[in-house]
Amino acid sequence: MKLPSGAQGAELLHLLLCGVLIGFTYELFFIPRRLFFRSSLAAVIVCDLLFSAAGAAIFFIFAGYASSFELRAYTFIMPSIGLCAEFFTLHFPLAKGLDVVYNRFKRKRDVPQD
Repeated sequence: MKLPSGAQGAELLHLLLCGVLIGFTYELFFIPRRLFFRSSLAAVIVCDLLFSAAGAAIFFIFAGYASSFELRAYTFIMPSIGLCAEFFTLHFPLAKGLDVVYNRFKRKRDVPQD
């Protein structure tokens, strides 16, 4: 089905927003995994599985809304671009900040009490 150019732009914007939202969802699962579950492989796997399920649900909701489930190449490309944009702008500073918080609490916990 051929869409007018304004509708195509709105569809692409929805799909780009889908990728950004999937990236934010990753960050939500990344915070507890980075702070609390560093040594627990089972907890990391559970967080990754929950992220995968949430990401798939977000993608299908946005794909259904934006393009009525007509799968085209840009249906997959635009969320990927949005996810990369979110990942390269927010993830690295967040990971560095969480490492600082984790190391600070770890040092306080490891200091022997007299």
